[in-house]
Amino acid sequence: MGELPAGSQTATIHLVGRLNELERKLSGLLLQSQSSDQRLMTVRDETPTAAAAAAAAASKPASDFATEKLPIIEGVITVLNRELEKMTMDMDALERQRRMERELLDSMDRKVRSLERMIAMKDATINELTIRLTSVEQTSYDGVLLWRVSEVQKKRQEAVSGRVTSVYSSPFFTSRTGDLLLYVVL
Repeated sequence: MGELPAGSQTATIHLVGRLNELERKLSGLLLQSQSSDQRLMTVRDETPTAAAAAAAAASKPASDFATEKLPIIEGVITVLNRELEKMTMDMDALERQRRMERELLDSMDRKVRSLERMIAMKDATINELTIRLTSVEQTSYDGVLLWRVSEVQKKRQEAVSGRVTSVYSSPFFTSRTGDLLLYVVL
């Protein structure tokens, strides 16, 4: 048991298998003990006849054998019970550890989702600031604007099809407090 890493699912499966094996051995020993007790009871209950006396004499070594084996069987059962209790405690400890690891995993999962939401909000803020910066950079106060239109063919096709009806330039002024002038050259 000490060889297996704590908290692993393999350890739990191994413990359950070992526990089942010990339970089978314990039930086998109990059945064996009961059958020995029943044989002893039947020998004692028989009427004393010559055959019974002979059987009793023959069974006396068997009863001595059972009497000698009974403490050994009880010792084995005691050891198996201790191992069963130890395995049960180990399984409980592994179950508690699994629950704690599951709670930690859930907590980390919630934290990751929270961080993903924060990243999405930061991305939206960065995009908004990029648009504002581009607008400020492209605004002209000397009355001249160089307007670069990208993907002209695509925008022309969209205008012909009616999907997009207008294209807007960034603002340009004659001075910081001046009027808006618009000259379009195609």
